[in-house]
Amino acid sequence: MTQYLIREELNTISRWSTCSIANAIELFNIRPRNEGFMLPEIKCVFPEFGNMIGYAVTAVISADSPAGRRIDPQARLATPQKIR
Repeated sequence: MTQYLIREELNTISRWSTCSIANAIELFNIRPRNEGFMLPEIKCVFPEFGNMIGYAVTAVISADSPAGRRIDPQARLATPQKIR
């Protein structure tokens, strides 16, 4: 069974930057240090939000698929606001 961090634990971790967390995890030697790095082109899209922490949701999008559920562009842009 997956155990999730409680809000207090997430708030504690969010005090540190992503780079600091990544550098600390690198010391665990879980994988080679040349795997999983970001290229310099990566940038923060919403710097005004500050440090954020949470659980990621991923998806696969394909233009080959038949039309699915349509999401209003304004609703999609509001999603980062809901996360805060």
